[in-house]
Order: sequence, then structure tokens, then C-alpha cells
Amino acid sequence: MSARPRRGSAPNASPAADGESGIDYGSYLALDELLALQRTRSEPEHPDELLFIVVHQASELWFKAILFELDQLTAALQRFDAGRALWELGRLNALMRIVSAQLDHGPGTRCGVPPPSSS
Repeated sequence: MSARPRRGSAPNASPAADGESGIDYGSYLALDELLALQRTRSEPEHPDELLFIVVHQASELWFKAILFELDQLTAALQRFDAGRALWELGRLNALMRIVSAQLDHGPGTRCGVPPPSSS
């Protein structure tokens, strides 16, 4: 049985509350490690730097998911499994819509971050 958090489980819920021994939302997603990856580097810190890092790291994760789904689609096509291939295409289409919407209108793009100061 796969150790996946249940829908609606609270962050940092106790393993007993989640029904899985030793697995909770935070540990399953490695939240401590994940949240430690947003390290600003500018001196002095730029007010939009954290937003820039979060948006671009999230984009990279979406691209990773897209590449995974492309591999799944390729495998289905190689097996001549048309039903699975069509299902994988639907997932890829949904992922592409999500990424396109975030890149076109998300924070850190044209709408969310003010232009740099000209002074």
C-alpha cells in the first residue's frame, strides 16, 4: 500500500491521525527541506526576490510533472494502448493549461511584480 496523505489531512498532523505509521503531510512532502530551498541572495535583499524564486521553482516542478506525463504517454503509445494514451493526453493538456495560466498571469510575471526602478 502506498503511503500517501489523505485528502483533507492537516499539515503536520500526527501519524495516528493520518492512519499511516510515521507518515504525515509534512514528512510525505518533505516540507522542511522544500521550504529551505528558497534562499535569497541579493544584498540588500530585493523585495521581489523571494517571489521570483518561488514562481520559478514552482514552474520547474510543473515541467518535471509534464516530462513524467510525456514518458507515460510514450509508454502507452509503445504498448498500443490507445485508451491510456488518450487519458495521458488529457492530463498533459490540463498540465499545459495550468502552466500557461501561471506563466501568463501568475505572480512574478507582467501582472504581479512592478517594473524595476529606473533610478
